[in-house]
Amino acid sequence: FIKLAVDPDNGFSPAIVVFGRVFIGALILIPIAIHDKSFFTAIKGYKYIAVYAFFEMIIPWVLIGTAEQSITSGLAGLLIATVPIFSTLLASWYGDKSVWQPRRLFGMAVGFLGVILLVGIESIIGSTDPVAILMMLGSALGYAFAVIYILRKMPGVSGVAINGIAMAMTA
Repeated sequence: FIKLAVDPDNGFSPAIVVFGRVFIGALILIPIAIHDKSFFTAIKGYKYIAVYAFFEMIIPWVLIGTAEQSITSGLAGLLIATVPIFSTLLASWYGDKSVWQPRRLFGMAVGFLGVILLVGIESIIGSTDPVAILMMLGSALGYAFAVIYILRKMPGVSGVAINGIAMAMTA
């Protein structure tokens, strides 16, 4: 869908696509969070949510939309599949050494291989714009960091409320 939405000839700019996604998401999630009263707890951590929104939504979505103008969707998907690898590295850096369990590493390797098989080899050997590849990897790193960050700063707070507020900030 993103590849079509940001098509340089018939699509929208990546910023417009981001706005549309987060505006609709905020319209759906914020009323749910208000109804279940989690919104009021979450809004107290608005500073943390702003950082989360920056790394989870603003930067990745603009980078992905821009990168998909010059690489295949398959390659984009493969590069985004590096999120668990970045998450493992970041979690370890923050002190969680349990991420280095052999079963977990094996599972990541099998999952990454599965993504390669699903998107196909032609996606890997297609357009290899190095800037677009770096944009996708930067997005994956942002996704990994954002989740670890918000879980450390706001443990136990509703994900619906956090994401609703983050989407509203992003819009």
